[in-house]
Amino acid sequence: MYLISTATCCVGSTDFPIVVQHPAILDLTMKILNTTTDELVAVLSSVESWQWPRSDLNAWSNVLNRFDSILEDIITQYELEGVQTITFPPETKSLVSAILRFQRLLLENSTNRKTFSSYDVLSTLLVLPSNLLIQIL
Repeated sequence: MYLISTATCCVGSTDFPIVVQHPAILDLTMKILNTTTDELVAVLSSVESWQWPRSDLNAWSNVLNRFDSILEDIITQYELEGVQTITFPPETKSLVSAILRFQRLLLENSTNRKTFSSYDVLSTLLVLPSNLLIQIL
């Protein structure tokens, strides 16, 4: 069994944590990062339940940044800062649903959740007039 731990590394005068990941989690993060946006729904949907050890949320920062970027683009494209007047096509709805569902699973199974910094993106999505979020929860 691999333990998730942090170690402190000193580079110059700056200390920063190094997150040691379970190999299966590292494989999943790399798979998510290296897949195209069009294929992302299939990859995320293949994770029906959490099957890995609890991990440090900091280990997922690159994945979360990618999700934020995708969701920010959707917010801009569909003008979600105001009243949503452009309906999501099925592909976009599936993508948003897959990302939000995966983020929920990740947060439920991570430590250091206080470092989750996607509130700005999520707060815009929380006021969607559709039942998209209800389906996810």
